[in-house]
Amino acid sequence: MCIPKETIRLLHREPDIYVMDVGILEDRTIFDKALEQVSAYRRKKVLAFRFSSSRILSLGAGILMEEALSRRGMHENQMEYRLGPNEKPYFANAPSLFFNASHSGKMAMLGISDQEIGCDIEIIGKDNMNIAEHFYHPDELRYLQMFQDKEEQKREFYRLWTLKESYVKVTGKGLSEEFSGFCIDCRGEQIVVRDAGGEKLPYSFGMLELEGYAAAWCRCNNNSGV
Repeated sequence: MCIPKETIRLLHREPDIYVMDVGILEDRTIFDKALEQVSAYRRKKVLAFRFSSSRILSLGAGILMEEALSRRGMHENQMEYRLGPNEKPYFANAPSLFFNASHSGKMAMLGISDQEIGCDIEIIGKDNMNIAEHFYHPDELRYLQMFQDKEEQKREFYRLWTLKESYVKVTGKGLSEEFSGFCIDCRGEQIVVRDAGGEKLPYSFGMLELEGYAAAWCRCNNNSGV
């Protein structure tokens, strides 16, 4: 791969979480060379996008996938992609290996694990407390209202958003799952998710520190899936 190794960062192990600043792919020569080196599946996926920014992010996700798989003795061109329930992709020839990708701004992110996994990254932008009032669980809203400093409150809003997104991506329901119907609790030493009745659910979470971004992962804690 023509991409410098330092461009790809492995920020967490088990689950393995990779991130990449895709800005380097804005160079057309580097983009074209990298596109030649990814799998036919990835190349087709990249070229299906109309806008160059989307193509760059998709290629970035493919580069991360190749890096993650190569560390496990595999390559993307060997993998058989299929779509499961709710259009969630999986490897038909490696059903015990789970993955999820996300991107925002100029960052691509990939999570890969032996358990169901979801990940999400968001560039920290404007204040979105009005969104929290409509889509967050009442306990999450009260948590955000504890922050008097607006910048801290905004940062926590995005942290919660990525945690909630990563959870619904694990379940495979995406935004079809009511965001206010479950609660992410960040107040203790460990981040937990509770259902509408307040019962703790079997998922683990992690946050990543990236300047200007919020990023999180969620993994199912049992072998039976979700």
